[in-house]
Amino acid sequence: MFTPKKLFARALLGLASLALGASLFADPPSGTGTWTKTWEDNFDGSSLSTSRWRLWGEDKVVNSPQTLNRWDAASVSSGSLKITGTQTALTGSPRFRSALIITKDKFSQQYGYFEARLKFPPGQYMWPAFWMLPADSSWPPEIDVMEYNGSGWPNVVHHTYHYTNSSGQWTNSQGTSTSANSPWNGGWGTNFHTYAVLWEPGKITWYIDGVQKYQTSSNVTSKPMYLLLNLAIGGTWPGNVPDGHNIPTSVMEVDWVRVWSQNGTTTPPASGAPIGQTLGFKALNNGKFASNNLNSGNVIVASFANSVGGWESFTIVDAGGGKVALRSNANNRFVSVNNGVSHKPLVASFATNIGDWEKFTWEDRGGNKFALKSNITNRYVSCDLNNGGRLVAQWATSVGSWEEFQY
Repeated sequence: MFTPKKLFARALLGLASLALGASLFADPPSGTGTWTKTWEDNFDGSSLSTSRWRLWGEDKVVNSPQTLNRWDAASVSSGSLKITGTQTALTGSPRFRSALIITKDKFSQQYGYFEARLKFPPGQYMWPAFWMLPADSSWPPEIDVMEYNGSGWPNVVHHTYHYTNSSGQWTNSQGTSTSANSPWNGGWGTNFHTYAVLWEPGKITWYIDGVQKYQTSSNVTSKPMYLLLNLAIGGTWPGNVPDGHNIPTSVMEVDWVRVWSQNGTTTPPASGAPIGQTLGFKALNNGKFASNNLNSGNVIVASFANSVGGWESFTIVDAGGGKVALRSNANNRFVSVNNGVSHKPLVASFATNIGDWEKFTWEDRGGNKFALKSNITNRYVSCDLNNGGRLVAQWATSVGSWEEFQY
């Protein structure tokens, strides 16, 4: 079943793939190639694809002694994968049903950009993960793209690389990303986020919503890896669920999974951005479309436009390094953050090329909603209702209602 959201997203992805294939990076590193999408699952059907995935052992206990692995716990509907954790007993082990699905013997790859857009259930004893293991069944290494421990760190997502050190001992290199909000109120567990790794010879870099979060160069593996997705409940890391404790039915939802091959480049695609599209976008705090006000110094404002015209049309351009730029169709100038002005307004008045002032991180927030973070100020773009609806990149270090836009 193809949902309208999925059809639109697939059209955007096709355009992005064309752009990537044509090497339309603004400033590509000298002598590098392009990106090629090598594998994906958009979960458009009515059941999980057996040509892409298999279960890690039907009715088997895998990484949590309290969770039984079941194929029927992984379902596909309305354009997404749902991995459902269900309690089956109040005592004993196992006492939960869930799924650990893998691409082993179906797909693996050495190096590349691996990403999934997903959300997971927060809370004590929850242990969801998106991770990678060697196709030759050895361990370590292991790359944990995203892993969450609801018991010990309810506001934290872990990024971990498990490996063998120079002494032949298992160790790990671990980074964390902390949500400013509780997991039940706008944090990791409430909204979809895109979790990714860029795995290169000698280096692994983690991203959330296109923003770099952690990097390691510790004894990086060269073994081809396959993908794993799962929701465990209880176990060694979050702790076993005590007898008599009730856990409500919990769902990890995955919108899509994609894998890219580098072909020599070291710059990831701008995750989630509709590269190559010309569009209008509105501020969600007042419902007005962003305009290039040609009558007022080409300041970008969201104050008067209720529909998209020439002043409200912008082309989304891949600026390299996971960044985007916006080009105004009204005067063919790139949108810049004027870093020389105290309130850091967005203008489209002078830039015919892309520099640091013109680069933004595009953070996909689902439902065609997004946020932009300025590369030069490291602040989110806000629609300032106290300053005539001007778009500024001055103060916001997190995304609130003034920082959300929709196309």
